[in-house]
Amino acid sequence: ALMVLMAMSAAVTPMVGQNYGALKFERVQQSVNWCYRFSLIYGLAVAALMAGAAGFIAGAFTDNADAIATTKMHMRIVPISYIALGCAMSVNSAFNAIGKPMPAMFISMTRTILVYAPLAFLFANLFGLVGVFAAACTANFIAGGVGTAWFRMVFRAKMADHQQTVEASA
Repeated sequence: ALMVLMAMSAAVTPMVGQNYGALKFERVQQSVNWCYRFSLIYGLAVAALMAGAAGFIAGAFTDNADAIATTKMHMRIVPISYIALGCAMSVNSAFNAIGKPMPAMFISMTRTILVYAPLAFLFANLFGLVGVFAAACTANFIAGGVGTAWFRMVFRAKMADHQQTVEASA
């Protein structure tokens, strides 16, 4: 399920980079917004399919009841967060395309090291295995929300700087 989001985030880099370099900021925003919409629709569809078919999918790979139960639990909790994970992945690619790799690195590392790992430890102690899956879900939503807001802020500042440069040279 994540391969589609990875492909989308890989594709957005040249689209954003080319349009950013050509000073076509509206097209940059359209590209990123398209990724947000796709992530929403795809994330909802994958979450619904995985939740509905969790038992069938898990049973296709093993007869072990514990493995099936664990897989079903994961498939019913984590995939809804693919909406936000897709946004985070797209924003990271967009940041790289506009020459801002540090925010992309910060979002990815924060998601894993500062959010997911501590929450997985805490939630596992409080809620067991479901807590580990809830931590992954939470980390994905935080990364998507922070990344989306951060990109919006940085991109608006870049557009404002460009507008000031145009006005100053006129």
